[in-house]
Amino acid sequence: MCRHVYTEAVKKSYYDNNLQCRAEIRVRTCIFCGKKEKETVYMKDPPKRKLPKFIKHDLSD
Repeated sequence: MCRHVYTEAVKKSYYDNNLQCRAEIRVRTCIFCGKKEKETVYMKDPPKRKLPKFIKHDLSD
């Protein structure tokens, strides 16, 4: 019976257009027996917003 101790690596990172978020495929491997687990992790991106300009003399609008 193995007491699993895993190392984790990101195999692939991409943008999922259907869910509108970033996705990573992570592979976890046990250092003792070599057992592998694959997991997909979805992460929300920060909102796309335009910051206001606080400089009055800037005429680049």
